[in-house]
Amino acid sequence: TYVPDAPKAPAVRRRELVQPTQGLRLAIDPRVPHSLQQFPFVLRGLQPGEHVRWELNGAVLAEGEAGRIDWPLEQGTHRLAVTILH
Repeated sequence: TYVPDAPKAPAVRRRELVQPTQGLRLAIDPRVPHSLQQFPFVLRGLQPGEHVRWELNGAVLAEGEAGRIDWPLEQGTHRLAVTILH
């Protein structure tokens, strides 16, 4: 049944981890102070009221409504996990 003035359902935005990409390799530049070397982790498509837990190698880095955090570079191989909390 078509109802011309019926309210449309809100479009659901797809959540996407924009940065880092899988397999990304970063380098620490010895000429730049370590405190200035950060990499942004970016999640796109959060809905209002959603919270994010950012975990690196099993340790919680941050939790909140931000779809972006700046991570101070560390040597080694790392595994990022992002959990959406409602």
